Formats: sequence, C-alpha cells, structure tokens
Amino acid sequence: MPNPLHLSLTALPAIFIALLLGSPAFCAPTNNPVERFGLAWADALPWSNVVNIREIDGRDWASRLDAAQEKLGRRGGVVFFPAGTYEFNRDIIIRDRIILRGQCPEEQTDARKEDYRLASRIQFPKFRPSLEGDGTPHDSSFRRIRTADPETDSNLGVVNLHIDYGTIEFADGEDFKAGRNRLVFGCILTHAIRLNPNVPDREIGQHAWQRYPLRHHGAINIFTEENALAANNRLPPSTDHYRMPGYLVQSRQGPVEFNVLFDFDNRSGIRINTYAIGGAGTRDPHGTPETHPQGFRKGIIIRENYIWHTGRGAIAFSADGANVSFNVSRMEPNFQRFTHTGMHQSYGSSTNGNRAMMIRGWNNHIEGNDYTVYRNTAADGVYPINCGEGLMHEGHANSTIRNLTMLNNRGNAYLSLYKTAGIDGLRIEGNDIRTHGGISAIYVDSDRTWDRHPVRNVQILNNTTAGSGITISGEPAENNNIRGNRHIGDEPGAIIIMAEDVKIEENRNYRIEHRELRLRTR
Repeated sequence: MPNPLHLSLTALPAIFIALLLGSPAFCAPTNNPVERFGLAWADALPWSNVVNIREIDGRDWASRLDAAQEKLGRRGGVVFFPAGTYEFNRDIIIRDRIILRGQCPEEQTDARKEDYRLASRIQFPKFRPSLEGDGTPHDSSFRRIRTADPETDSNLGVVNLHIDYGTIEFADGEDFKAGRNRLVFGCILTHAIRLNPNVPDREIGQHAWQRYPLRHHGAINIFTEENALAANNRLPPSTDHYRMPGYLVQSRQGPVEFNVLFDFDNRSGIRINTYAIGGAGTRDPHGTPETHPQGFRKGIIIRENYIWHTGRGAIAFSADGANVSFNVSRMEPNFQRFTHTGMHQSYGSSTNGNRAMMIRGWNNHIEGNDYTVYRNTAADGVYPINCGEGLMHEGHANSTIRNLTMLNNRGNAYLSLYKTAGIDGLRIEGNDIRTHGGISAIYVDSDRTWDRHPVRNVQILNNTTAGSGITISGEPAENNNIRGNRHIGDEPGAIIIMAEDVKIEENRNYRIEHRELRLRTR
C-alpha cells in the first residue's frame, strides 16, 4: 500500500520535504548530481535555478512545462518534477540551458541494480496495436524528449526521470552542427523505440496494419559538438510485447507470413555521435579528424549504465578520447528473429547488428564493461544470424585504430578488432572473454580482404580466454607483444599469428600457430 505521508507530500517543493523529513531520499534539486565525474562543464550548468512544475499554472503538463521554461528564461535552470506521474501527449521540447529533473531515487542509487526505482515518471501515450484494417496510426505513440534547436541548444539534459513510451533524442542539424554539453543521467526508459517508417511496405504486399521498430535508433540518442554524458541509466526489459500472426515479409521465394513478435527491446541502447566516418562496404576505412571531424569530437562519457536488449547494439559511439566504462548489458539468448528489417525474411547471412559495443574513432578507453550478447536465430529456426560481436571496432564506415585501450572487460562474445586497415597503439589487458569456440576470443585483424595493413604497438596482456584463443594479423608488424594470458579449458586455446614481429611470452594453456594470410583477388 502506498505510504500516505509520501503521497501527501508529493506536491510540496523538494527542498521543504527534505527539511521536514531530514531524509536524503528527498534531496533538494539544487546540487550537481554528476559532481563525482569531475566535469567542469557539468559544474557550470544552472543547477541552483529551480522551478517546480507543480507550482506552475497550466491546462496540462505540457503547457506547464512551457511556462516553466519561460520562467527560467535565458539563464536557464532546472524544471523539477516531484514524485508522481506526468502525462504528455506530444514530444517534450527542451530549450537551451534547460534540465528536466525528477525526484532523487529513495533507496538504491546504482541504476545497474535490479531494485533501482524512480518516483518521477513521464508517461507518453501507450501504443495500442490493431491487427486489422490500417492498423494503429504511426503517430499515436512513441514520443521524444528533444531539443528546440538541435544545432545550437546546449547545456541541457534529463536527470532521474522514468520515461515510458518515449526516447531521448538530442539530435544534430545540417552539416553535423550540434549544441554541446548534453547529458542524460539516472533515468529509466521502457518501451523506448521509434517505428520504422518503411513498414508496411505495400509494394511487397505487406498488410497495412504491420508495424516494426526502427533500426539504428536507440533509447538514448545524443549528438554533440563537444561533451556528452550518459551515465547511471537503466533500460530494463519492457512488458507490452505482442504477436502479429500473418506478418508478411519478402523471402527469396516470394512473400511468406510468420507469427512475428513486436519486440520493444529490439533496439539499440545508447548511441552518441554515431557517425559513419570512413569507407563503407569494401572500401578501406579512412576517417580522420581532418576528413570526418564530426566523428572525432571530444568529451564523450558513457558509464555505469544497464542495458537490456534482445537485438541491435547496446552501446555505439564515435569519438576522440571517449571513456566508456563499467556498463552492464544483457541480452536474451535463443531468440528467433523471423525478420531483421521488418520487410525481409532473415537468413544465416542476415545481420541484426547484435553487439555489446560498436567503437569508432581514436584514443578511446573501454574499461570494466560486463556484457552478454547472442546471435538471434534465423527464420528457419536452425541457423544463427551473422552478428553477435562483443566489443567491436570494425573497418566498415570507421577509422583505423590509434591508441585504443580495452581493460578488465568481461563478456561471452569476442573482442573484434576486425579488418581495421591499420593499427598503431592497442592495449588489451586484464579482460575475461569466454566464448563457445569459433573465432578467437581476442581477434586483432589489421588486414583487409584484398590487401595487408600495418599492425604496430599492440599489447595483449594478462587476459583470460575460454572457448577460443587469440589472433593477431597485419603486415608490416612492429612492437607487438602477447604475454601472460591464460586459457580456461581441458584443451589448449590457439594463439594464431599472421604477422612477423610478435613477441609471445609466458602464456598458459595455448598452442602457437603461425599461419599465412590468404588474400582474395578483386
């Protein structure tokens, strides 16, 4: 039963509640909640200028929010949402220097813990499916918290709000222009997707009522010119999934129907500056700060989040010097994915982009992440879809690798440094990667399909592997060291060498295999 005292106090300003109860659970929303990260730009945000939305007049919460932002004015500040549920029927648009902030969590403050709860809730319209006629309109649900002017709005964020049926989207504008100093901290997001605008595809005969989540869109999406923090957020399993019997997709033999699940967790988790910064497809990656400056922006921090997903990638970013650490991501195993696009039948050669992390850029630091990731099963129920990487820096639409650090991460899928077209500076140390065989648990590949590329200054130290071992490939090679690693299992793992200059020392339970790389001809 709800606490009557708590209910009777929700309309009071939080500062008076804190004084009355003397409890840290009712904190005054004037402090910097991300102070422990030591960010000068976050310290400078207008935390002390607070307006309580319950003290603002208006016909509904949307009009009250508009009035609250108007009251804060050009100085900006915090719109505080005391404990309670706030219903919004349209997108929430926040202005320059505005922070939306909910009540501080009352007990558990670590969003990676299952008992993390928030008392302030933003409720967008629920999606109520119809499997007949034209179906439920696309615009009936799935709202966003977004900026008024993506190109300039800065010094803004969302803190300690549970958001249902909405995503956070701090976008960019033309020519990749974006504001700066954007944060999402301590939030919970459920049913956080966008709908694929290409479904239904009437040209292939899809029913008008068919709906499917949008690919390559996350629950939290941030683009920034400089400085972004996504920390201590929780994306738990959603609950309103539903089946769509008779869902039509295009197969190699023609149209076919399946009983497809509309899956609210088949979405990316956190995406920051997810720019394509190099050659796509078969072209070598060539992204540099000079050719693709939007993909090498600084001040990106993704820390201490919990992400549940059934498909897509948990975390994706492009940056120069990002810190992506101590996140937990979990995924459902043995999930049958009849379609990976919403329009086409899935096969073993398909990909749903299931990854724990997609890494782009230079000088990034990846530490202490704990993940599980799986390949979905294709429509035939036999073959797994072609994805399922752990922490991945691949050559597709990317840069080469420079000074990438991967420390003390733990997961069930391989570290994939794949066809990167050049590595200069890579430290992989203290990781515990336990796969079920197949490709090497630590796979460092500088070469491309048709030609070789340099691999220099790679240190693979004191890692634990299981299921499979370690591979390094590249030429010319210089100053590479594989030392102190340990393989778990009755059979030795393999250290596969396709590079000339690699020092191998003090590794336990591995056999050494020197192989010649076979290049394809164009």
